[in-house]
Amino acid sequence: MANNPLNNKYTARATFDLAAMGTIDEAVSAGCATPVFIPEGAMITSCTAFVHTALSGQNAAQTVSFGLGTSGVATGSAGSNKAIFFPAVALNNTSDGMVNLGAKQSPTCGFVALSGAAVTDDASAILVAATYHASTVTEEVILVTGATHDLTAGRVDLFIEYVLTGKLA
Repeated sequence: MANNPLNNKYTARATFDLAAMGTIDEAVSAGCATPVFIPEGAMITSCTAFVHTALSGQNAAQTVSFGLGTSGVATGSAGSNKAIFFPAVALNNTSDGMVNLGAKQSPTCGFVALSGAAVTDDASAILVAATYHASTVTEEVILVTGATHDLTAGRVDLFIEYVLTGKLA
């Protein structure tokens, strides 16, 4: 039997290592030192971050986001922030921020979407499916810095799980 790539689950590993990337300016998006792309027709089912070294910058109160988009594009511009796995994570949030070492599960991907409705088994499956992201073009995994401060140090790995749908534009 031929190997069918549509029957497999894939994991992309994106490493954001500021020692290799250098300082990332304020209010921009940046890809990894070795760019990582999610292919067209992929459905992302989950994303987990592992913080090796705390992210830091000019101001501990600044935020960063991780997602898909176009590197080098200013925050909020067309092409940036297509899907956000970790939105506006405050670096000084020691309970669940990117300054606290260890694994973090994306709050926006593969989790029950908040709807205000009672969560039954059937409703839960529908709400989780609503948090999946299906790519319509090949997209780069990016980090987006906050609006007022540069990001200067730290290392975070993202593990993005996806399946291929076979749906190409």
